Amino acid sequence: MYEQASGATSTLTVKPSGGGDFSSISDAVNYSRPGDSIFVYPGIYRENIDLPWSLNLSSASGKPEDTVLEAENLQEPVLHVTANSVNITGFRINGPSGAGIYLESVGSCELKNNRISGCTQGVLFEGSSNNTLQGNNLSNNTEGLRLTDSFLNTIFENEFENGINVNESLSQNFPEEERFSGLPNNWNTAEGIKYLYNGGIYESRFGNFYSDYQGTDANGSGIGDLPYGSDSFPLTARPASYSTGFEIGNISPARDSASVEGDVLDFGVRSTRNCTFSWLINGTLVQTNESASSAVFSINTGELRGIITENSDTDSHGSKYNLTVIAANGSSLLQHSWNWTVYPAETGANTSGNVSEDNIIRSISYEGNGGKSTGGKAGEGRGGISSFPEPSGNVENRGTAGTSPFSAAGQEQGEPLQFSSHTAQNNSPGKGPDGAPELWVARENESGSSEEESGEDRNVPRNVPSLTSGTSIFILLTGALCIKRE
Repeated sequence: MYEQASGATSTLTVKPSGGGDFSSISDAVNYSRPGDSIFVYPGIYRENIDLPWSLNLSSASGKPEDTVLEAENLQEPVLHVTANSVNITGFRINGPSGAGIYLESVGSCELKNNRISGCTQGVLFEGSSNNTLQGNNLSNNTEGLRLTDSFLNTIFENEFENGINVNESLSQNFPEEERFSGLPNNWNTAEGIKYLYNGGIYESRFGNFYSDYQGTDANGSGIGDLPYGSDSFPLTARPASYSTGFEIGNISPARDSASVEGDVLDFGVRSTRNCTFSWLINGTLVQTNESASSAVFSINTGELRGIITENSDTDSHGSKYNLTVIAANGSSLLQHSWNWTVYPAETGANTSGNVSEDNIIRSISYEGNGGKSTGGKAGEGRGGISSFPEPSGNVENRGTAGTSPFSAAGQEQGEPLQFSSHTAQNNSPGKGPDGAPELWVARENESGSSEEESGEDRNVPRNVPSLTSGTSIFILLTGALCIKRE
């Protein structure tokens, strides 16, 4: 039998088939002392468990799907907490007629990463305050969360679905003078959090996800524009869709492209942490941004050949470059790369087989809103930032052009990409039969590029004229007259 040293806190293990300190969670609790930790190994446990003193009760795997608690007496809660400072983490709790977890007149308890379904109340707080409910999934319950005479609890990053999500109430026994004391529960994180969502970096307080939320998300930040009851920052997607760790996003441009020599290209990136950004072209370091949460890199493609002379792949079709940005935060590194081709300016108009107007990138001018956040409350910092400030003192340029602002993903931008379209003209002095202007016929060769042929020289590429309908009719009539004359 497991023996516990007097006065010391211990870690106890529970395994359903033996091999642990106990095979029953209730037995482990009864043997434990205040402050002990109980690790429950994967399995199905059919018990009604009372927690009468402070304990840390958690699944050993941390995965709710493999550590299942079910009520032996369906009229009683699976877990009944009657002491302060009880932490319950990582369980799947199924279907009693009562509550999955019942907190009765307690405080400073934490319920995290549990999946509770099929209960009358998934979680019931009664006369309980200053507790935390975070990262739980409450689904297919008659009531997901019921709060009776309970205040100043913090509730965020939970998923409520398929039932009455939240029910807050006061009992008749609650003192009249305290009924409207103005002590609400907290349905959001206390401060704004930087996070990655759908490729963009944003900052906002976090609420909860509700399956029946009908509000909009105008700026695409993943935070609803309208409150859900007392929750002012409801999530429009499940919490797993948001990453609050060290991440990079707002990658601009979003895809590899091509350009013509002499264009000015802007590249940008944001991070959820202050970090050092290092920019490399074909492996050569050209710029660093230190202690920054965003960075931009601007380059005139006409200067690339003078700056980068090694590791570039250059042929008659243009020069190929790789730009990589590396974000360093302590020992953590993240990176993103772009590959693009720069075509000589004098041949840029005749590269139809290699580049089209829809994948040319140009220098972009934005008409933002001065970099102010949109869609949020004053002081809350909701949503993304509409434009990036230019890094100043923290930028070290190495032979490149200066930086310039760029727009954040998910925010209103000014002018869209503006492409200059070049129309090819037939300026050839060549003449056809009877002195008529020589006609050039475009055809597609085996490589997919355009090639023109004439009656004299089929191997010399020509510019293709743009024929109007009137010109076409004139040519047909002229041909008909020639045939009739013969």
